[in-house]
Amino acid sequence: MTPNGAHMRGLHTMMMLLLLTLPIRKLSLLQIEGLILGASLLVAWYVPLLGAGILRPIEKIGAPFAARKSLVILAIAVAAIVVRISMLWLTPVPVPAAHDEFSYLLAADTFAHGRLTNPPHPMWIFLDTIHVNQHPTYMSKYPPAQGAVLAIGMLLGHPWIGVLLSMAGMCAAITWMLQGWFPAEWAVLGGALVLVQFSVFNYWVDSYWGGAVAAIGGALVMGSLPRIFQHQRPRDAIWLGLGAAILANSRPFEGFVFCLPVAAALGWWLLKPSCCSWRVTFPRVILPLSSV
Repeated sequence: MTPNGAHMRGLHTMMMLLLLTLPIRKLSLLQIEGLILGASLLVAWYVPLLGAGILRPIEKIGAPFAARKSLVILAIAVAAIVVRISMLWLTPVPVPAAHDEFSYLLAADTFAHGRLTNPPHPMWIFLDTIHVNQHPTYMSKYPPAQGAVLAIGMLLGHPWIGVLLSMAGMCAAITWMLQGWFPAEWAVLGGALVLVQFSVFNYWVDSYWGGAVAAIGGALVMGSLPRIFQHQRPRDAIWLGLGAAILANSRPFEGFVFCLPVAAALGWWLLKPSCCSWRVTFPRVILPLSSV
């Protein structure tokens, strides 16, 4: 038996075992995604050159596009909006249903009317609900970032517009982050995978709970770090501070934990002997970061 034949036979055996272990009950969407991922990894392991004749020409065409990093970021953001809008016939604009969503929409309505909070209702005891503070003021209990994004959408015509814009911003920010860590071609692929995973048939874009806002903050933090190490540009330090601020106002605890290793890596880099002098790092890194 040829090596390729042995690989195909092993792949067939693994797939059959995978199918035999499936439960009889109905699979959830997450389980289906896991099965597709597992099957893809098996195919890639046993037949790594499968589809090379098709994919290599695509890679050659996409390489010049990937090198234009700013254009790639813009294209990913626009694609996230276009793809989701094109699916409105199948999955229309979401209707809020969960308590969390109504709480975020309360914050959005408050911000859209130019207020930071609302006075308590005289009969608040009869209107008390979940995830909403009645005293000392009437307002959502959640951090303000998601409500602010929904408020932007509300001012533009509908709160979901804010969700859609935040999703586009998340796809763009993650692509920008990947460009700082990986070759340009891999960054395009990663951005496209994020777009496919989150911009369609995902509750991050099909509800008002959020998720994309905090992801934007995390992407800005992680994307700024390698750029600071390489270039020491003030704008990268500002992006890092802005990302940390977004995390603080969307997911404070998780954002704090997320930023701890980043702060440790940045501190280690600043203090190591081979680093640039303080005359460079203070005005170009520390001062811009502190200003945010």
